[in-house]
Amino acid sequence: MDNESQKRHEALVKLLSSYSQYQGSEKLRIKKKSIPHHLVSDIPDHEIVYGVIAFCDFLNIHSGSAGDVNLYELLKSYLKNGEKKKKINEIISR
Repeated sequence: MDNESQKRHEALVKLLSSYSQYQGSEKLRIKKKSIPHHLVSDIPDHEIVYGVIAFCDFLNIHSGSAGDVNLYELLKSYLKNGEKKKKINEIISR
């Protein structure tokens, strides 16, 4: 991770950690290195959940899993399951 990206990452983790929705049993952690694309399937589920919460907060979306929307499962499937990722990419490439 370049120096500017690392600074942003660390500042964001510190900021988010101050809010209750990011203080579950699994705490947010600062990563010392950027995760390469071939290792994204190793991201723990709770970190994906925190990522979706941050995404929803930023866009002011009420929930990541309401009605026919389930961003939690979408991102977990996309990042952790190569076959599902391939199918999703095929659908969005049409």
